[in-house]
Amino acid sequence: MSANNPPRPLALHFGAGKIGRGFLGQLYFESGFETVFADVDSNLVDAINASGAYPLELAEEPLRSIEICNVSALNVRDDVGISNAILTAAVVSTAVGVRALEQLTGVIAQGVRARIEAHAPPLNIIVCENDRFAAASLRERVLGVLPTPLRDALDARIGFVPASIGRMVTDVPEAERRDPLIVRAEPYAVLPVDADAVRGVLPPIIGLKAVSPFDAELDKKLFIHNGAHAALAYLGHLRGHALIADAFADARVAAIARCAMEEVRQALQARWNVDAQSLIEDLRRRFANRALGDTVERVARDPLRKLGHEDRLIGAARRCAEHGVAPKHVCIAAAAAVLYDHRADPAAVELARLRKEEGVDAVLARVCGLAADSPIA
Repeated sequence: MSANNPPRPLALHFGAGKIGRGFLGQLYFESGFETVFADVDSNLVDAINASGAYPLELAEEPLRSIEICNVSALNVRDDVGISNAILTAAVVSTAVGVRALEQLTGVIAQGVRARIEAHAPPLNIIVCENDRFAAASLRERVLGVLPTPLRDALDARIGFVPASIGRMVTDVPEAERRDPLIVRAEPYAVLPVDADAVRGVLPPIIGLKAVSPFDAELDKKLFIHNGAHAALAYLGHLRGHALIADAFADARVAAIARCAMEEVRQALQARWNVDAQSLIEDLRRRFANRALGDTVERVARDPLRKLGHEDRLIGAARRCAEHGVAPKHVCIAAAAAVLYDHRADPAAVELARLRKEEGVDAVLARVCGLAADSPIA
């Protein structure tokens, strides 16, 4: 390659699903990277390698399609290929789901070991999972399998960087799938990451925003964004809506969601001295985006997890109570979640069984971690 055309920096991303193709892939492409996706789905890997590109639809009126180029893929079981990619990458990221993240420990550790032994520059692994402890857990697991002499170098030269995924990405309806790799996302494309977890210097990546303290960012994302999203889904289900945009257009549902966001905003203002009013205004616009086609069923999926003690609804109510804010509307949304009974969702089926056979108090205790006589209950 000539001096006038230097090689593109390499980004390795674990997970070629909706967040990988619909978010990280765009940021890396627009920032001038060559992107290698690592995935367990051999058909998906083959399709990416056959095309070297894929379409991304941005949910605007009208829909806008862009082609994401300079992409290839590896099977995550290709230890040598993954290790070589980690050795030469400018950045690594993950979006595989918390349960699958643990299965990447060995292959990431192998690549990290090769990089440390080669005295390569510091590397940051951006962990894009819906769990505030995912990055720390991945670090601990990798540390546990590294040879003892290399463990001190891990913290100095490898950053395990938590990220907050705020972009909404949806499935393209089958009738509109002109390409098997197509994915649809809202135009919003900002990726906050934990500035304090970075080692060395992150390469310039469009849309990436280093934030400190990052726990405040995570609270805003989980309790305001995810919490309001869940409120629209569970209340929307009770009102018979199919799309999040339909639920938000329902004045009764939208009023509860808006009041819930305001309750949490007040609590986080007291906790972190940060104002989330601009986020709330932005979310009002984004929730109304009908072009995204985001479904109530998708957002409501897995109510057992979303009703957890530290998750988007009960966790938000607890934050409010801790700071003297009455979480009336957050609790209305949580009550709607307790009633969620979609038959195609195994977690919803189990939730309905528990509620009907053992009562609401059992749901509060086992799922929400709340005593029946607690104010939130």
